[in-house]
Amino acid sequence: MHLPDVDWEVTRPFWDGCRRRELRVPRCRCGTYVWYPQPRCPTCRGREISWVRVSGKATLFTWTKVYRAFLPGYRPPFVTALVELVEDPKLRLATYLRGVEDRKLSLGLPLEVDFEEAEAGIVLPVFRPAE
Repeated sequence: MHLPDVDWEVTRPFWDGCRRRELRVPRCRCGTYVWYPQPRCPTCRGREISWVRVSGKATLFTWTKVYRAFLPGYRPPFVTALVELVEDPKLRLATYLRGVEDRKLSLGLPLEVDFEEAEAGIVLPVFRPAE
């Protein structure tokens, strides 16, 4: 399975948060979420950016069901998705969906984060239908 570099300094706070079962994203002092992580805020160009915990609540923006994996380690079928976090509709995460029947997939479906251990030390955020 193709896994992220969880030791890369730029994204390490994100992966450290996932290990603690917390979803964290960078936010500028001006209030803008800075996703993907970058050294300057795209709104005010400021550098006072810190990682904050977000609710983990989201809605489904788009998805695709994968029936044929092109890399080893993936077991199709599975659903990949782009979800919008409730904190800001411009804050979208690429992720996996779990526990959703095909007939229930729809734009705007309420979701919540869950975490799965991919291998020792690497915990991935995934999303499930909100309860």
